[in-house]
Amino acid sequence: MIKLYTALLLTLFVIGSASCKKDKRIEGCTDPNSTNYNPDANVNDGSCAYEVDQFCGTWTLTDTILDQTTLQDTVITHGISITRTGWNTVDIAVLGGSSCMATIKATGDNNVLTISAQDNDEFFCSNSATVSGTATLTGNTLDFSYVWNWFMPNLHDLTCNGRAVR
Repeated sequence: MIKLYTALLLTLFVIGSASCKKDKRIEGCTDPNSTNYNPDANVNDGSCAYEVDQFCGTWTLTDTILDQTTLQDTVITHGISITRTGWNTVDIAVLGGSSCMATIKATGDNNVLTISAQDNDEFFCSNSATVSGTATLTGNTLDFSYVWNWFMPNLHDLTCNGRAVR
């Protein structure tokens, strides 16, 4: 009888302990697209980091712009701001420039931003154009190579090569 009573108490203790057990709260990044994803985390603590974060911030860009019709070079320097819009996407905006300059969309992979004409088929100052190219990050330098293709007969396509620094 004592053995039966002991077995019953042990069974009740095990069942009671299991039902009182709470899930352990593990904070961390819960987004599998991030560079610091924690598969054990069950509470997102806002710490997720993404590859494109390395591009984000304010840069000073010096561009050499070649007019493909006149073959004239123009060098301009302006500020740009790069902002993450998704886990692998950014917007590139000119700071203090014309209000009709559109924001350029790019996709990041490792140390390269790709500017796709398909993602950047826009109206700039009432003129239709596409923008395509790349930007490669090396340290604190971002080297751009891109093309503006205008769909207006009075505007010339532009080839641009520039270097941005933080």
